[in-house]
Amino acid sequence: MKIHFLTFTIALIAASTGFAQITPKSYTIGGGFSMGYGESGTNPSNSSQQFNLALSPTIGKFTSEKWLLEGGVGYGLNSFSYSHSSSLSSRSSHSFSLIAGATRFIPITERFYFTLGGYIIPSYTNTIVRSDLNGSIQKDYQSTVSGDLSITPGLTFFINKKWMLYSQFGALKYSVSGQSNTDNISQKVSMNLNSSSYIFGLRYVLGGNK
Repeated sequence: MKIHFLTFTIALIAASTGFAQITPKSYTIGGGFSMGYGESGTNPSNSSQQFNLALSPTIGKFTSEKWLLEGGVGYGLNSFSYSHSSSLSSRSSHSFSLIAGATRFIPITERFYFTLGGYIIPSYTNTIVRSDLNGSIQKDYQSTVSGDLSITPGLTFFINKKWMLYSQFGALKYSVSGQSNTDNISQKVSMNLNSSSYIFGLRYVLGGNK
């Protein structure tokens, strides 16, 4: 998180001079990346570890100097393990998603923009839950189909007319999901501010004036 604010503070200072960056009808290719790791407990017999990774390659088109329409795919990995005395449990999930949305660009300077994106994200998640109690191993397999409506704020800095450095932080979400082993459908509204919601990425602009 410190790197996030340091990067864009430097970008804002560097943006004292420049020119209009967004060219309508130009295209973008790129993607975002996030990763997080955490652990608790100093005693190996009573500790937990968590790791998450997300990748989201996308393509897009600037329909005007204010709007970017974008689509792509996403992959996410989330793993959690917990050990206590003679027991060990773990949970590992792989998610695959489609991404479609629009982003509003609000200029702060000629190179530096605040962004607000709205996205529709259907996804499929496969989860394995494993428990080991005194050498007795049990596994449970779960699959989940879900759909999210997400509003995400962010920042974008134009390195030049062809390269954009961006970040997204947090998300307000409405989610609908259902698991394969139950008929229950769950709905929730959430504000996600954990490490997995902080995304950094690059976009390359195709077309437009050089």
